[in-house]
Amino acid sequence: MNVVILHCHFRRGGVTQVVENHVAALASVVDGQIVLVSGGRNDGLSQQTLRRTKQLVIEGFDYDTTEQLDPSGKEVGLDDRAQAIRNRLSDGLESLGCASHDTVLH
Repeated sequence: MNVVILHCHFRRGGVTQVVENHVAALASVVDGQIVLVSGGRNDGLSQQTLRRTKQLVIEGFDYDTTEQLDPSGKEVGLDDRAQAIRNRLSDGLESLGCASHDTVLH
């Protein structure tokens, strides 16, 4: 079983510490991969957590992204942004070998 933990960032602080505790607890019992998914700000993760996990960065998945433009410069609506993030997540997890039948998303 693969375990995927999704959060917009892993900067130093409360959520990141909780995730690091989860990774430490899961590392000895998960027989698959542990994948941390974020918008790219991962500077709060310890070296030990980085060694125990794979990291996947999803462009546009961040809480302070205010707008996104398509290649023509037109603003993209929220539904389109959500679908784009979902597609990037699905493609990224697939590239890591995480299939829906053997992966839990947290």
